[in-house]
Amino acid sequence: MRWGRLLLALVWATVIYLVSAQPGGQVGLSNPWDKFAHATAFGVLAWLLRTGGLPLAASLGLTALYALSDEFHQLYVPGRQADLLDWLPTWLGR
Repeated sequence: MRWGRLLLALVWATVIYLVSAQPGGQVGLSNPWDKFAHATAFGVLAWLLRTGGLPLAASLGLTALYALSDEFHQLYVPGRQADLLDWLPTWLGR
């Protein structure tokens, strides 16, 4: 295991959470850029997990679950919404 890379993955997941917690109007990305941002952010997370030593299936699975939890989290953020159309590019960004 490369613990430094896994620590970076944890930091990156925290950054994703904090950005996701911003009210809708403050993020300011429209289609298709929001989908690109989702795919990129979670693609980086999957890459950090994989290069941290996790098996491919584990890094992809954890990223998909975290992306799903991010969409659920957005249900409770003013001006944001959970959307499976956001989750799909997020998961595919792995």
